[in-house]
Amino acid sequence: MNATVRSIMLGAGAAAIASRACAEVLDRAPASLLKHLARRNFRGEHVTLAEGIEVACALTAGALVSLGAKSATAMALVGAVGLGDDVLEPVLMRGGEAPPKGLKGHVGALAHGRLTTGNMKILGIAAAAGVLARECARARGERGADASCSSTAFAVVDCGLDTVLIAASANLANLFDLRPSRALKATTLGAILALAGPSGAPSSRARARLASAHAAAMLLAAPRDFGARGMLGDAGANVLGANAGAMAALSSSRGFRAAVACVAVSLTLLSERVSFTRLIVSSEVLTAFDEWGRS
Repeated sequence: MNATVRSIMLGAGAAAIASRACAEVLDRAPASLLKHLARRNFRGEHVTLAEGIEVACALTAGALVSLGAKSATAMALVGAVGLGDDVLEPVLMRGGEAPPKGLKGHVGALAHGRLTTGNMKILGIAAAAGVLARECARARGERGADASCSSTAFAVVDCGLDTVLIAASANLANLFDLRPSRALKATTLGAILALAGPSGAPSSRARARLASAHAAAMLLAAPRDFGARGMLGDAGANVLGANAGAMAALSSSRGFRAAVACVAVSLTLLSERVSFTRLIVSSEVLTAFDEWGRS
C-alpha cells in the first residue's frame, strides 16, 4: 500500500470516526439543548443544525491527522464561532436586536465598536486562518518547496496570503448555504480546484488526507443535506470552506495560492452587491446543477 493510499484512508477514517462519535453524542443530548439546533429551511420545513456540527468534528479530526494539533484546534475554533453565531443570533433577534447583514455590515459594526456574533465569528475565523496558514507554510517548508521564500519578508507575504485565502474560503462557503446541497457542491468544487495546485510529496500527502476527510464528511452529510432534512449552518459551511482553503494553501505555487485567494475574495465582494441565488436562477445550467440531487 503506497503512501498516498494510506493518507487517503487515514484522512477518511479519522473524519468518519469523528463524525459518527459526534452523532452519538448528539443523539444522547437532552432535548433542552437540541432545541437550539432546530431551524426552518427555505421551504419552512423543520431541520436541524446537527449536520453542521458533525461536519465540523469530522474535519477537525481530518486536520489533526493532516497538519497536527494546532491546525485541529484552529479548525475547531472555526466551527465553534460558527456554531456560536448559529445559536446566539436567533436569540438576539427574538430579543428585538437586528444583527447587521453581510461582511460590510459586520465589519462596519466592529469599526463602530459594536460587538456582534457575526464580527466575533469574523475575528475567530481570521485568527484560526492565521494558525492554519502557518502550519501549511511549515508543511511546505519541510519539503523545501518555495525555497526562495526563506527570507522573512517572503515568509510574511506567504503567511498573509494564506491567511486571506483560508479565511475568505471559509466565509465564501457560508454564503452558499442558502439552499439544500448548495454549499456541499460549492465546497466540493473548491476542493477539486485546490487539488489542481502543484505541491511537493509530503504536502501532497497532507493534502490527500484533508481531501479524503472532506469527501468523507461530505458523503456522511449528503443524505440529510440533499434531502433537506438537515442544515450545515455556519459551523459546517465555514469549516468546509476553511478545509478547502487549507488544501489550496498547501500548494507550493505562490501564484496558484494568490489566484485562488483572489477568486474567493472577489466572489465575497460580489455577494455584497448581487444575490448568488438570483444569479443561479437566472441561468438554466446553474439552476440544473443547483437542483441536481435535491429532493
